[in-house]
Amino acid sequence: MKWLVSSITVLGLVWLLLTRPDHIAEEDKVRQQLAFEADSLSQALKLEMEKYRLASVLLTQSSHFDAALSDSAGRLENSAQVLDRIGYLQALSGVASLAILRRNDSLSIPALTLPRKLPQSKQWRNATQRAFNGSLGRAFFNDDDNRPHYVFFTPVFGDHAGAPPAILIALIDLGPVRDRWESSAHRVELRDNSGDVMFENRLNAPADAISITRELRQLDAVLHVTGAAPPLLGPSLLRGVIAGLCLLLGVALLLRQFERRRLLTELAEQKAGEAARLEREITQRTQELSIAQHQLVMTEKMALLGQMSASISHEINQPLAAIKNYASSSLHLLAAGSTTVVKDNLVTVEALTERISRIVVHLRSFAQQEPSTVTPVQLGPVSDKAVSEFLDRFPDEIKQIQYAAPPHPIWVQAGEIRLLQVLSNLLSNAHNASHHEHGSAPEITLSIDEENDCVRVSVIDNGPGIDDAIADTLFDAFVSNRADSDGLGLGLTISRSFVESMGGTLSIDATHKGGTRFDIVLKKLSSPTP
Repeated sequence: MKWLVSSITVLGLVWLLLTRPDHIAEEDKVRQQLAFEADSLSQALKLEMEKYRLASVLLTQSSHFDAALSDSAGRLENSAQVLDRIGYLQALSGVASLAILRRNDSLSIPALTLPRKLPQSKQWRNATQRAFNGSLGRAFFNDDDNRPHYVFFTPVFGDHAGAPPAILIALIDLGPVRDRWESSAHRVELRDNSGDVMFENRLNAPADAISITRELRQLDAVLHVTGAAPPLLGPSLLRGVIAGLCLLLGVALLLRQFERRRLLTELAEQKAGEAARLEREITQRTQELSIAQHQLVMTEKMALLGQMSASISHEINQPLAAIKNYASSSLHLLAAGSTTVVKDNLVTVEALTERISRIVVHLRSFAQQEPSTVTPVQLGPVSDKAVSEFLDRFPDEIKQIQYAAPPHPIWVQAGEIRLLQVLSNLLSNAHNASHHEHGSAPEITLSIDEENDCVRVSVIDNGPGIDDAIADTLFDAFVSNRADSDGLGLGLTISRSFVESMGGTLSIDATHKGGTRFDIVLKKLSSPTP
């Protein structure tokens, strides 16, 4: 299956690389042709409509038009003369029909009537109103035979200033323009600004089309010229040759795959004879590694104990110095008879002594060896003790650590000392990570969440996080995330071993944002009785 996918992929990539530039070039050629035709048609239409617009304006300045306008439409003896003048003006301008509309909204020349549907349309009313206001009015319509027409409404100003007393209506037949468009090999259509089709040729737009538009402000319209895009799979000798080469390449890949399978089969048969020997060696190495692991656990434990001793000696020296000062001052106070202050000093000395005792007990419990058996353990006291030991080592972290003891007893299946050592190691790692230079105040969180049949203990820091390159191997021996660490890289390895010996799991949440999160999941017990 893989060789088939590889062959198809190579064939497709080669085809795209060699045919895509040709297709883009053909598409650009089609766009150039459409743009050329759109420019030609729009320019021709602009010139023709501009001719009629200027003609209608010039006709209003003609003496013949003044004479036709001065004659009353009601004088029958002059109607033939007026019609002759209008016909002369019409022949002079080349428009399809001319008419004069006075302000009383009646056509002055009834003999030259316009299509009946035009005076009844909204475009007629808007255009005539615009012309009577002194501007050029325009309207488009199709007659009963669906032949396109365009009308100019030109205001006629009298000798006196003021609103025009009449307007000249010039009807232009756009049928010849549409007929010329019929010879185009592409679809050509004229749409108004609202998107409605004014007129078009009889060609349909292709399914895969390219359209070029040109704006015609003289008509308040847009010209669209649409043609077919070049086919992606067009006939080409070069493409055929390339396809053949790609096919040959696919066959070569297929043969190579078959040969590779044959070699892999022979190699597998050769390795099958070594499997038994390797299995025996693995069993022997596993036993040796088990012994070495036990030794490494003690080595790491003693190394951590040495690190703790340096901090604890500092913590013990402080209360010892305070005890000495309080004892010395108490002797002087007794001589002076200040028994009340002496009593307060003795209470303080007692508290300092208890603090030293607690530090020594924590140090002794950490160094003790515990059997690998598991028993019901109350989680709250163990977590309290881990936090207390942590604060003994790092007293300045009291404001940075977030911890809330469980509100009720929670029993889990674990080993008390091993669980304490795991929590101590995770809190120590969180301390190192949160004090890394990353621009925010250190923060460590120890949370306990009860689930259906298990309890989740999470240690979270806001350090720089775990590098993705070693996230999957962080629990392997001798792997450390700290370049400046002087440890052996066994802390997490031992911690996971401890948790798994208690029937639980220790994992890292690589998707946690803003630091690192380690989760310990232990089996939950309903009571202290196993």
